[in-house]
Amino acid sequence: MSALSCIPILRARRHHSRFASRGLLALGLAITATGTSHPSAFAQRVEDGVHFEQVADLAGYQFAYGDTWSTSGTRLALIGADGDLAVFDATRPEVPPITVLRGERIRSVSWSPDGRWLLAVVGQPNANNLRSLVAVNASGGTPEVLVSEEPLWPAKWGGDGKVYYVRNDQVLQASPPAGWSALNPARLKSSNLFFMGGESGVEGTRVLKSRPGGGRLARMDHLQFPGVVDHVILKDERLLADRHLLVAIGPRGLEPRVVDSDGNSIADLRKLGFQFYPTGLSGSGQYVVGNTEINDGERILHGAIYLGRLADGWSAPITNTGDAIEPHLSSDGSLLAFTHPQTGGIHVGRLSPAVQ
Repeated sequence: MSALSCIPILRARRHHSRFASRGLLALGLAITATGTSHPSAFAQRVEDGVHFEQVADLAGYQFAYGDTWSTSGTRLALIGADGDLAVFDATRPEVPPITVLRGERIRSVSWSPDGRWLLAVVGQPNANNLRSLVAVNASGGTPEVLVSEEPLWPAKWGGDGKVYYVRNDQVLQASPPAGWSALNPARLKSSNLFFMGGESGVEGTRVLKSRPGGGRLARMDHLQFPGVVDHVILKDERLLADRHLLVAIGPRGLEPRVVDSDGNSIADLRKLGFQFYPTGLSGSGQYVVGNTEINDGERILHGAIYLGRLADGWSAPITNTGDAIEPHLSSDGSLLAFTHPQTGGIHVGRLSPAVQ
């Protein structure tokens, strides 16, 4: 176990130090607020320590580009060593991931609102950037091609149950697969659309935001922070009952923030004193998760996972993860998946207490 993963949970005063961008070591202590407000019973349990208990070691798999955890928070989208799309069911951790889509170059994936289906952009590199849009049941079955051989990128299964994709900077709709129907249509949510721009695996992918076009088409904008010229990078999003929150960072890993769907800052993570690289939000939008890391300029050597509370700047490492980077938190906060920096394998486990 590395020195980073052994950092104890301390009750230190909050301090505002420079945010450590990705690729640098952040040697900060756990941060807690010194205000007079008293935390809720749940917040106090979190402050007493969040512990990781591993349930699966998924060697040979990587996180799929795009969505990782399903919206239901129990299934994980993965890419196998052979490039096939696979799904791991955390409710049955003893069962290996099942392959649901073979023989395609998986560019990105997006979960259906009920977490039962996956949408995938597939296609080998070609001169005209032609790709197809395929939907497949997360339990397996025959894939259904929704759009074939078009210059499309990217695509998303929206919270309203509709399938969207971008072609020539225009947002188009495709019919959902014939086998899919919302289990509870009343729970579908209409919201702004956010897409990851750029190609799978390319550092510096940008956030693209749909802009209403007055008809069935819309055009794309780059989401920007007020006062920041460059486009920002999307790390995670949560569609809550009353608002749409995103974890986003500026160029070169700077300006880490939680913002609303218009780019307005909800929390500046650097000013809160968080000294880790943010990767995700809890289901309630109250906590952010991320990691510190040490590298030698070419590869990551060690990492540790941290949890931070947006309300007051408290943060602490999640215990028992060992070396870990790229944490992904399930929507209900009961499950965590991350990558081991040296082996590249994915580890999945339960959190106690769950992070709401």
